[in-house]
Order: sequence, then C-alpha cells, then structure tokens
Amino acid sequence: MNHNSPRVIDVVIPAFNALPLVGKTVTALLEQRLPTGFSLTITVVDDGSSDGTGDYLEEHFGDRILVLRHDPNRGRSAACNTGAEHGAGEFLLFLDSDCVPANQCFVLEHIHALEDGAKTSCGPVSSEKPGF
Repeated sequence: MNHNSPRVIDVVIPAFNALPLVGKTVTALLEQRLPTGFSLTITVVDDGSSDGTGDYLEEHFGDRILVLRHDPNRGRSAACNTGAEHGAGEFLLFLDSDCVPANQCFVLEHIHALEDGAKTSCGPVSSEKPGF
C-alpha cells in the first residue's frame, strides 16, 4: 500500500424506492469525521426504483457519491454485491438506505473496532420508518 494514498472505506447502500430517507442517510455519511489519512466512498445501488431515487441522488449529491442502477429490481443481495464489486477500499460497510448514522463518529467507531481486531462491526442508526 502506498503510504501517501488515503485508506479507503467503501460504503454500499442498496436502495429500492428509498425516497426521501436515502438522502438523509447519504448526508449523514458525508458529514462523518474520519481519522487522518482516511477517505470515504459512497456507492448507492438504485435497485430498479420507480420513485426517482437514482435521479434524486445524482441531482442532490452529484459526484460526491456514485450511483449505480439495476433495471429491473434484482433484490437487496444483488444490489450489495454490485456495490461491493465497484469498491476497492480497505474496509467495506453495508448500510440500508433507511438507516441514518446516529452521529458523526459512526464510521470512525467502525474503523476503531476493525483495527482492534473485530471481524465485523455494527453501530447506532435511526430511521423514520414505522416499526423500525
């Protein structure tokens, strides 16, 4: 690894008819505090949405995120796999489109857990979806 290159965390968000919550999730990710030397890439896989999810994301976030599209819908697992295939980061984080990170240290806490030897990590999220 080139020590001058940032260490990359890939975040993959599968999304199917995810308006408006996916925008809140992406915004919260873009506001994350990261350790020095780390960068975050966010890939949202619009899995055949009919509500304009992909267009909304491209319009509101532009080149700050990558939006990939499935047409037709192929399911959550396929969307996660598509997103993961496009990543090249050291860490991979899957986050549902309606799971908004609860604080600006969400990703940082995952990094610390993984660097301390954890094989997997989970953290606090919130959602406006009923029954969450």
